[in-house]
Amino acid sequence: MKVAVIGAGGFLGRSLVTTLVGRGVAVHALARDWRGSGLEDGPLVTRFEGDAADPEVARTTLRGCSVAYLMAYHGMPLMDGADHLVEYDVNLRILNSAISGAEYGGVERLVLLSSGGTVYGETSEPATEDSALNPKSHYGAIKKLSEEMLAQYSAIAGTLGYTVARVANPFGPGQVHAKRKGLIVSAMLKALTGEPVLVHDDGTQVRDYIYSDDVVHALLALATSPEAVDSVFNVGSGRGRSVADVLSDVERVAGRQFERKHVRGRQQDVDANVLDVEKLHKVVGTLEEVGYETGLERTWDAVRRSAAAVRDLT
Repeated sequence: MKVAVIGAGGFLGRSLVTTLVGRGVAVHALARDWRGSGLEDGPLVTRFEGDAADPEVARTTLRGCSVAYLMAYHGMPLMDGADHLVEYDVNLRILNSAISGAEYGGVERLVLLSSGGTVYGETSEPATEDSALNPKSHYGAIKKLSEEMLAQYSAIAGTLGYTVARVANPFGPGQVHAKRKGLIVSAMLKALTGEPVLVHDDGTQVRDYIYSDDVVHALLALATSPEAVDSVFNVGSGRGRSVADVLSDVERVAGRQFERKHVRGRQQDVDANVLDVEKLHKVVGTLEEVGYETGLERTWDAVRRSAAAVRDLT
């Protein structure tokens, strides 16, 4: 089996490629720019560089692959002041190019990385895959549109199988050098520098946090499960944690405290968002899981090593 990863230069994309190669799977990896990625060509990795919105780039990358993961996203999720019309345009063109490339290249399954943390909007109870989709951000709206377009195309064409993975709030070592670091890695970096951590509103907002390796294990299982074809799955821990609690957990793991600087909340934020993951576990069975606590420890170790490497260079 040969697998394509569109968006392989990103945080989760790099983790997925590394895990696939570790399992002896050949990978076609596409990124806009490989500089500083740490991922090199090898016996099992063929790197492609270019614009994922370009149909020819997608066709070249996906040719001969049986499974393709669409993980690329243009823009910075939840960023205020972005050109959101461009964001809609480019990301839907990325999806169209991936579908075209999949059909042209003979791909049997296209796995779309969606966002469980944004497509549902506010959730008073853990959201199931059948819960209403009420995104409050452009990022969530684009993910919702992408899901609908892919499902509609597959239903009409009948030639391309797909799986949608609605991922919660992932964190892990790979975020240390990512543009969008997330709460946990950002707080760990602040713990090292002594700078205050920005907390929107009072920090009682609840989210579902999942370690990056656990996301990858779920994505691998979904791509090979016959029961996951033409279906949607939540990928999360199934447990909600408040921002305040997560920051306390980071302080405990780091062994140091940091200042909290409270700022005004953002319009696109929700008070609570937790995913129900019963369907995922019912379909793919028991997953290899690292878990939240061990994930925090591994991430902190990576943050410390990164800081030490920077110090050694100065």
